[in-house]
Amino acid sequence: AEHVPTDLDIVIFAMPSFAHEFYLRALKPHLKPGVSIGTMSGGCGFDFCVSQNLGLELVQNSDIFAIETLPWAWRTEEEVEVLISPKYGATKEGVVTNVLY
Repeated sequence: AEHVPTDLDIVIFAMPSFAHEFYLRALKPHLKPGVSIGTMSGGCGFDFCVSQNLGLELVQNSDIFAIETLPWAWRTEEEVEVLISPKYGATKEGVVTNVLY
């Protein structure tokens, strides 16, 4: 967590909505009032998820937004690998474990 900047002005999530709660909780200690937090998978409920995980005090002093939904339902005929940057202390196993369980 020491690699997360503490002067974030904007955070944009470009991930499926099931992962929002995990990342909001992980970022909470690093966010300051006035930050803009948004998602590019703009299904309804992102604002509730942000409020639930960051608390009303931070949310009331910040901007929360959602952009139109992304085509998460695309398919590929080739096998793909998910890459997670160990530079920031994340491993694929750790992310999968924390998000799914």
